[in-house]
This record gives sequence, structure tokens and C-alpha cells, in this order.
Amino acid sequence: MPSKDAKLPAIATRDIGVLAAKSLMSPPARSEVIDLIGPVVSVDEMVGKLGAALGKQLQIVDIPPQGHVDAMTKAGVPKPFAEAFAEMYAAFATGKVGPKGDRLVQGSTKLDEVIATLVK
Repeated sequence: MPSKDAKLPAIATRDIGVLAAKSLMSPPARSEVIDLIGPVVSVDEMVGKLGAALGKQLQIVDIPPQGHVDAMTKAGVPKPFAEAFAEMYAAFATGKVGPKGDRLVQGSTKLDEVIATLVK
């Protein structure tokens, strides 16, 4: 799991759906890979905004990489998914994951909008 200071591009599922619909309605002339990214926010910022929306003080617990799979499985995540998430977190942490497609699209949905739809 990324550290609380880690900054990640957080894409909203709404933006994924919008891009998918646009791509299906107006397909490109040739096959392409599209990198869709959202605003870059820290884990600390995400937790702060979610806590404020819930009216609760949330606490971030940093778990070392070697404990990621165990922590997720103890929380009820099936082991194959926990292993995949741990691998993804490691790739983010080492900078191995980043835009590499033919085109970069910036999502427009803000973190506050996503949280507002979750906390009603």
C-alpha cells in the first residue's frame, strides 16, 4: 500500500465510462493505447477528504511492502487479488507504472465529486 505521502493519479470510474463511450461512438482510425489519468493526490489528502465527508477522524497505518498481502487477506481480500494489488503498489512505489500509451487523456472528475457520490 502506498505511503501516506505517495502521490497517485486517481481516476474516477465516471471518467473511465465517459472515455469508453466516446471511444465506442467515435473509434480512432487505428488501434491505440490510451492512458487515462486523473488528478494527482496523496493518500494523506484522500484520507483527509474522505474523513471530513464522513465526519470522522481517519487514521493512516503504513504497512511495509512485505506485509501488504497478509494485511489485505486479513481484511477479507482473496489472496490472488491481494497479491495483484501488492504487485501494483510495488510498481507505483518504484515508478515502474506510468503513462506509456499512444495518447494521454486527463479525467475531469475531481476527488471531492467522487467522495460526494459515495457519502450521501
